[in-house]
Amino acid sequence: MRRLKQSRLEDLEERLNEATAGVAREELLGKQLCEEIAAADTTRQQLAAQLEVAERDMEAKTKELAEILEVLRALEEREDELQGRVDELISIEHSTMQRLIHSNAFTSTQDRNTWIEEELERLESTLQELQRQYENLRLDIQNCTVERDNCISEHQAELATLWDFNRSMRTDLVKLQKEGYAALDRCKHAKRLEEDCLKSLNRARNEIIRVQPHMAAAMGMDVRRLVDQVVCTRAELSPLLPYWLGDWLLCSSLEVAQEASRLYKANCVTAEGDIVRSRGVMVGGYRDPKKNEFKVYQEYTYASDLLHSAEASRDKALNVGQRILLIEPIHPPYALSPI
Repeated sequence: MRRLKQSRLEDLEERLNEATAGVAREELLGKQLCEEIAAADTTRQQLAAQLEVAERDMEAKTKELAEILEVLRALEEREDELQGRVDELISIEHSTMQRLIHSNAFTSTQDRNTWIEEELERLESTLQELQRQYENLRLDIQNCTVERDNCISEHQAELATLWDFNRSMRTDLVKLQKEGYAALDRCKHAKRLEEDCLKSLNRARNEIIRVQPHMAAAMGMDVRRLVDQVVCTRAELSPLLPYWLGDWLLCSSLEVAQEASRLYKANCVTAEGDIVRSRGVMVGGYRDPKKNEFKVYQEYTYASDLLHSAEASRDKALNVGQRILLIEPIHPPYALSPI
């Protein structure tokens, strides 16, 4: 029965080691996920900055296009005005020619014809100048229209590219969220497995050690449980005492410790500090009580460091889970509107 319990204890210790290794793997995976989430946050910030720049450019281009439209309207108004002036000059020319042809203001027909030719040349030059201005105005309107169409096409292409990139980033973030949830589930499962292994191991050790002192006392040996004789002054280390001291026996002398170690395969220690391992090997121990107290203090310091490391790992895993849960999907902060 003792061998069966010892075998079960070894199996539980092996399961505990496997669970500890699983927790370490999940912590490493959580660290990698933290790095990926940080990279995704950085990329999202860069994307937001690019979108903000694109929005500012779009606003600037919209203002520029509005100014171009104003210029086009002004040019069209000017074109209408020039066309009205041309029509007015043509009508004036026609009425003037009609009046001059039938008038008697000239002394001779030759003078009248000369004046008419001069007026016709002047009106023709004015008409040509107006025609030239009209052609220049029409070319300006065409250039402004082409420039407006090019600006609209370029910005529509840029916005389409940014939208595709934004959509791919949303897909990546959703994938990271799913991986983070799966990692949290695996980490919780590994921690539950580790806790179950620790509970089973402590129960098995306590069961074995609970029986051993009574068996030793029945044989007339002065043996007590070491964990019952130790008072822990630090509350955070109290739960760890059964784990580190649960399989130790406090014996009255070195001979009793050697006998108890040989019979019950337990670690034994004497009040003088002599230590006998479960295999019967005598190790450590000091005759000076101060050295023994220092040794115990070192063991407690090591246990405290292990406890703080475990708490830090647990807090880190919880922080990773909270960061994953706080990630929100990216929504496009803009919409294409007709110009």
